Parts: sequence; C-alpha cells; structure tokens
Amino acid sequence: MKTLHILMLLLLLCAGCNLDSNDETPPDEVNESSTKLLLHKVYKNGLLLRERNYSADSLLINQSTFSDSGSLFLKQEFSYSADTIITISFNSTNDTTQIRYSYPFDNSSIRVDRYEVNELKNYAIYDFENNSCPATNNVFYNPDSTILNRYETQYTDSNCSSNTNFYNSLGELIASEHITRDAERTTAYKLVQLFRGENEGNIIEHTRYDENGEINLNTSYSNQNEYDPFGNLIETTTTYLNNEIEIITYEYL
Repeated sequence: MKTLHILMLLLLLCAGCNLDSNDETPPDEVNESSTKLLLHKVYKNGLLLRERNYSADSLLINQSTFSDSGSLFLKQEFSYSADTIITISFNSTNDTTQIRYSYPFDNSSIRVDRYEVNELKNYAIYDFENNSCPATNNVFYNPDSTILNRYETQYTDSNCSSNTNFYNSLGELIASEHITRDAERTTAYKLVQLFRGENEGNIIEHTRYDENGEINLNTSYSNQNEYDPFGNLIETTTTYLNNEIEIITYEYL
C-alpha cells in the first residue's frame, strides 16, 4: 500500500520494520521550536489519510488512520507512565487489536513489547549509537527470545540518510533500501526522546531492493518537498518509479 511511505515521513521507524505487518511505526514528537507546529492532519490526493490530537502539554494522545475510501482503518491511543509509552490500537470496529509498551532497555537501546489479549506476542530491541539518528540495529523476537527478523542501518550524512539491510530469522538477506533525506527537521523523529533521531530530515529519495538487488518499482520513489517560511513541511509530491504520483498535504495546530 503506497500510503505506508507516509509513516516514514511522520513516524519513527522505517518501512518493513514493524513487529508484524499490521503494526505502525511509532509516532513522532514535533521539534519544540516556536515556529515548529504540531502535525494535525495529513491528506493524500485531497482525502484525509491521518489525524492526530494532543494533550494540553503537546503530547500525542490519539491518532486515526483512514483508508483510500475514507473509512477508518486504524485508531491508536497513547498514554505515558514514567518512562514508558503505552499504545493501544483499535480496528475499524473499535476492537482492541494490540497493546504496545515502549521503554528504555539500557543507556543505548529501547524495548517495545507487543501484546494481544494480554499475551506477549513478540518484542523488539532498538539499538542507538547516539541521539542524532534513529536506531542502527533492530532485532525482533518471539516471546521465547528466538529471532523473528532484524535489520541493520548505516547513516551516511548529518541528515540521517541511510542504507539498510533486512534479514530473516536465518540471517539471510531478504531486502535492502537506500534513503536520502534533506536538511529540514520539520518532524523530528522521536517519541518523548525514546526513539531519538534529532537530526533526521525528510525523505527526498527512497529506493527499495529485493534479495537479488533488483529495484522494486512499486515501493521506490522520489519526493519533492515544499515548506512554509518557518520550515514546516506543507506538501510532498511523490513520484514512484512505476510512474504513479501522489500529492500529500499537511495541516498543523
């Protein structure tokens, strides 16, 4: 689904890096500068794609994601307890589908536990080299601590442009990607400091490869980003290598 790349623009973790195919990447916390606003609504080709709401102290409290037809696809509610972020996900009929707990694991990593019906289904550990860019090593585990999959990222510049390799449970390469980012820090990819990435810019080019090094035309794209005078991202024109074009617009509070 093409809209998944928006999560790369808005949320902390990358395509293919979720605990399962229905997970979303964690939400971001907008830069505290007075000219940086809180992201409220995202539109794809004029249709509402995502809506966010915040507490009085600017913490994200809920997020709704909509399908291309306009119907509610996913709703998430966020709460904060000490150093833990609790994310409850609901489907279109308001049934709880999962609960995630994100918290520091040690000084250089965080852990995310995913539960379904009060049972731990899997967990992930994200390792960081510093606060400037997101995780460099990400491993996803079954409850018995056997590896489900993992990915490794190398950052290539001060904007957190990156090269990432994805591996299955056997350690075999199954995909890779290259991401080039600009120097704007419009949506700093961090969640109450947990997921870091203070210098991560917005995507201007994303290329996805299969295990044989062949480019996936349906998920590879380039972005032309437009900003307001304060550096807030207001429009992205995405052109896929299969010639499909999407226009994403952003509204702020």
